[in-house]
Amino acid sequence: MAFGRALGDFGATMIVSGSVPMATTMPIALYNAVFYGSHEQAMGPGARSTWRGIGHPPRVSRLGKVRPW
Repeated sequence: MAFGRALGDFGATMIVSGSVPMATTMPIALYNAVFYGSHEQAMGPGARSTWRGIGHPPRVSRLGKVRPW
């Protein structure tokens, strides 16, 4: 179910970004890089996206905790 939702969000992003000239988002940049065969160019945004997905949740979860001063 999550995969279907992700595909739907990606499709909506492609439709909205496709109507704005010279505008791109990270998913669109990754899609274009892989689609046109420049896998080396896709490694940078892919690594950043992976880092954000893995690295940020632990940091954000610490924001909600009450600190004893």
